[in-house]
Amino acid sequence: MQLKDSLSLHLARALGMAGLCGLLFTGLPGGAAMAQSSSGVTPDQLQMLQQMQQQMKGGNNAQQTIQPPVSRTETILEPTSTSAPQGTTDLERILSARAGTKLQQFGYDQFGQGRPVTQSQVGAVQDRYILGVGDEIVLTLRGQENMEYRAEINRDGSVVFPKLNPVPAAGQSFGKFRSNLLATVRRSFVSTEAFVTVGRVRQISVLVSGEVSDPGVRTLTGLSTVVDALLVSGGIKKSGSLRSIQIVRGDRILTVDLYSVMIGRGAADNAVLTEGDKIVVPPLGRTLAVAGNVRRPGIYELPPGARSVSVHEAMRLANGTTVPGSYTISLMQMQPDGKRRFIDVTGARNAPVADGEVVLVRTAVDVSINQVQLTGAVRTPGSFALGKYATLHDVLPSMDVLQPGAYTLMGVIDRMDPATLQRSALPFSPLHVVQGKENVRLMSDDSVRILTKVEMRKILAAAFARDRLFKQEFDQSLKDELDEADQKDDDTGKRVRGTNAQGQRGDNSRGSGQQGGGQDYRSIQGGTSGNNNAGSFSGGDMTSADARSAAGSGGSSSAGLSAGPSGAPAAGDAGNSGAPGQGDMSAADGAFFGKSLSDYWVNVSGAVHAPGFYLVAPGTTMEEVLAAIGGLVDDVDSSEFELTSTVIDNSTGRSTTSRSAYPATREQFAKIVVAPFDRVHFRRVYSDKYSGSVKVDGEVRYPGVYSILRNEKLSSVLQRAGGMTDVAFPEGAVFLRDSVAEAEQDENRRVIADMRNQMLALMVKPSMPNAQAPNGETLKAMEVLMTELEQNVALGRVPVTADPAALQKHPDLDTALESGDSITIPKKPATVLVMGEVMRSGAQRFEASNSVDDYIERAGGTTQQADTSRIIIVLPDGSVRSNSNSWLNFGFGSKIPVGSTVFVPRELDPYTVHQFVVDTVQIFAQLATSAAALAVLSKQ
Repeated sequence: MQLKDSLSLHLARALGMAGLCGLLFTGLPGGAAMAQSSSGVTPDQLQMLQQMQQQMKGGNNAQQTIQPPVSRTETILEPTSTSAPQGTTDLERILSARAGTKLQQFGYDQFGQGRPVTQSQVGAVQDRYILGVGDEIVLTLRGQENMEYRAEINRDGSVVFPKLNPVPAAGQSFGKFRSNLLATVRRSFVSTEAFVTVGRVRQISVLVSGEVSDPGVRTLTGLSTVVDALLVSGGIKKSGSLRSIQIVRGDRILTVDLYSVMIGRGAADNAVLTEGDKIVVPPLGRTLAVAGNVRRPGIYELPPGARSVSVHEAMRLANGTTVPGSYTISLMQMQPDGKRRFIDVTGARNAPVADGEVVLVRTAVDVSINQVQLTGAVRTPGSFALGKYATLHDVLPSMDVLQPGAYTLMGVIDRMDPATLQRSALPFSPLHVVQGKENVRLMSDDSVRILTKVEMRKILAAAFARDRLFKQEFDQSLKDELDEADQKDDDTGKRVRGTNAQGQRGDNSRGSGQQGGGQDYRSIQGGTSGNNNAGSFSGGDMTSADARSAAGSGGSSSAGLSAGPSGAPAAGDAGNSGAPGQGDMSAADGAFFGKSLSDYWVNVSGAVHAPGFYLVAPGTTMEEVLAAIGGLVDDVDSSEFELTSTVIDNSTGRSTTSRSAYPATREQFAKIVVAPFDRVHFRRVYSDKYSGSVKVDGEVRYPGVYSILRNEKLSSVLQRAGGMTDVAFPEGAVFLRDSVAEAEQDENRRVIADMRNQMLALMVKPSMPNAQAPNGETLKAMEVLMTELEQNVALGRVPVTADPAALQKHPDLDTALESGDSITIPKKPATVLVMGEVMRSGAQRFEASNSVDDYIERAGGTTQQADTSRIIIVLPDGSVRSNSNSWLNFGFGSKIPVGSTVFVPRELDPYTVHQFVVDTVQIFAQLATSAAALAVLSKQ
């Protein structure tokens, strides 16, 4: 019974009361299963119970202690309080001011704030670990004896295992104790091997005092170190020392230098604590600062008791210079009168650095000699040895060096004069250098740049930025390129503008600010709109995005000269990329090249694929220029081209401009060498070939888009469309034209602006004597009217005669077509549309005998606000008449034809807004025209 109680006591420690209850049933039949099911005993615990039962039956090992399997546990030591990051100290402010840069005290980012410390409680410990009361020793026997024993070091300092004499442990190192225990096992057991380890370590108490955030007594484990105690005490304050921490252990004092832990030089001093230790953090000692081009600038504490360290040791604390190279090291000392004194200690490695002094490390002169650089639109940019690459041809031996899209008419040698230190830009022709026609000897530090076509345009923009005349011409040339690029886009897939079901025009090219409009050329004027994205002008063909990129970057000496926001070349600019930092032209370089190369431009216009301004190196022929810009177009007039040259005589102060004509042949192009400021113009052959497209829709046999010849007439296109169907209504043909729509829109804006001015004048002074200013309702009605007019989309309808029979009798009525025209032939209607101030707006059935008044009467008559004196009639062909016109002018007597529109306007106060109404009627005529076209098209 005594044995069972002893075993139960040990099991209770591992299993708890549930395990103990399960033990009571192990002696009964089915007791093991019952214990497991009723008390939640785990399989490991059940196995232990079975082993114990066997031991109870055998009776030989009654004194042996069995413990549960060892599981890995951890102890987490939390800081006593949460400490906030420490602010800037006076020491940091003073030394930062002396060094001219912000400095921080070294090491306090690691030890200046408390944090949890995690320590494993199971596992091997080092042999130097000092055992103490409370440590648990695990002894494992294998051989004749196969058991595992656990025992704690008792208060007399020894540990007791079954069948072994007590073994002294407290105060001994674990290595020495293990040797003594193994020797005892060998004496007591035969053919048995022993294995000794530390299970759970003891708890210890230490006192932490001095310059820590939260001093006091700390409960730690036997594995805890000085660093652990400091971290759970909130960390060391910046006023405390990191280099002379003291551990008071009995009558001994140990000094710990935490720099050895952080810097990693010498033996890491992080002593393990024992019970009763006292840790004292003294105030901060003497300090120095290291700033400049070092890997770890900061404020460092001198070693304990040291009054100074050498410059070499100070550099070691800062982990040396940033990169290998030439540096100057200065020592800043403070004089007693507060003045600063600088001493050059570059070569004095052993010069002393005392308390409060600052070591300043700066790069010395870094000059590259005997090298040249190749940058820009090249495949392999970089630096080359001048000895091997002494000339331009050595750097550019073939076209393979250049990237696709490189500009071959001009390159630049960026040179610094060693005598005057003045920068200069020397132009050359990359094409001539590759061909061996031109060569230049290079100098040390020359930078050879191959331009892209986009960079060439940006340099020109910078060159023309201060010349108003040339700037306007340059911007106009970019505008022309935009027009041509947009036209190419239209030809390759954009539809011809027409009308949609809502009567709104599709606008794919006019930049009027409407949705779907193209580039607004007003953004180009001034040349300073900052679009930094660069495109390319390769092969003579230019996309609209490329042209807009060059246009957006024009006219500024600095804006928009770098490739893109991220420094990478933009899409489509194959020649603007290279090694990082080698391919992009900076804004400063672009401005400098713009000033230096402003006299090397020529202008090519007319029948060429890419007209515009170009930078051209001296000695370039017209044949080379044309090859670089894509050549001539197919319809060029090769009988002659025009060359305008300006010769400047500096000696006499005069210039002469001459204009000559030459045959446009390859032989002639090869003879002509272009000069600065030359202007070359090529004419196109006059032809009546394709000049655009028109859209034919509605009641024709073959609706669609038709290309037109120059001066082609309406009757011709209608005939090409197969003629009209049987239900066609040619009298109501809707003919829309772009130029008319633009003119109407401009006129609407002008009239609306005048109306607003008149309304403002009416508010100040009535238009007639003794009249009152308009009231709020009148002003509100005017504002609503003007808002409606602003939202009105001008269609550009033109009254035309579309009846083939009438056109055959009267050819003078046959309208000449323009590109973008739209012709819609509606079905023959059977109604007359009545709109405006009537009781019931809508369509009325047409009767030949009805007059205007009859149709108004059928619509329920006019409203009280109607102005019957200004009724507007829109005839089917789009022409407009007002009630003031004689009805005899219609050609129908007092009757109106089918498909007409009757519009009754609203009457406003005649005494206060008379002039306002007069102007409104003019624009209502255009509004009624749009309404009539809308009514016709909505029936399609």
